[in-house]
Amino acid sequence: MKGFKINKFKNLLLAASIMATLLLSTGAAQAALSISYAVTGGSSSSIVYNPSADAFLHGNNLTVTTVTGTDTPLNSGTNHSIVGGLLNFQTGAYTSQSQGVWNFGGGGTISMTGGISDIGLPNNSTLLTGSFLSATVTELPVGSFRFDIVGATFGDSDNPNIYQYFGVPAGSICSNAMSLSFLATSIGSTGFTSGNNTIAGQVVDTPTPTPIPAAAWLLGSGLLGLAGIRRRTGN
Repeated sequence: MKGFKINKFKNLLLAASIMATLLLSTGAAQAALSISYAVTGGSSSSIVYNPSADAFLHGNNLTVTTVTGTDTPLNSGTNHSIVGGLLNFQTGAYTSQSQGVWNFGGGGTISMTGGISDIGLPNNSTLLTGSFLSATVTELPVGSFRFDIVGATFGDSDNPNIYQYFGVPAGSICSNAMSLSFLATSIGSTGFTSGNNTIAGQVVDTPTPTPIPAAAWLLGSGLLGLAGIRRRTGN
């Protein structure tokens, strides 16, 4: 009977240790981390808002060159080339314009495709998909345009192989943003297009691991409490 109690006590300690490790590792994973994709222009790239055609901001065939993990649980700081990387998007509809600032609403679509051999992704793989929260284009004083997407969401549609490579837990909550700079020429009185393909920027994914449910916290606390009681009573 004594041996049974000792084994039971050890099992409680083991379970408590596992739960404590899980809680601590989740907290560590919630530190600032990001997965960044570098974006440039190309011979067929364009960013266009043409109000005579429709009410949306379009990004067509922008080139995606690399992906990098920063402060990720695994492979942080590594930089991998993307073969045939393409970014295409359409924002939500135009909402307002004031003093060189164009605002677009949520909705639309965004997709990124390409191959990353270092991560085991073949060409034309889907790297991420989703939809926008908002988009803003700001005109610079020199007469060109600077394009900034200040808020975008891609839901849970990031490629799981990329998350696994960088050690990001499955089911993490995605928070994505995109910032692009480009030179543009006007279309009519309010539209514009990046006709010279001078484009540079990045897409940044900052995933946050899904919090451990309250029931799991209670279970962990209960196991730790039982282990403490057993130790004090000597049973």
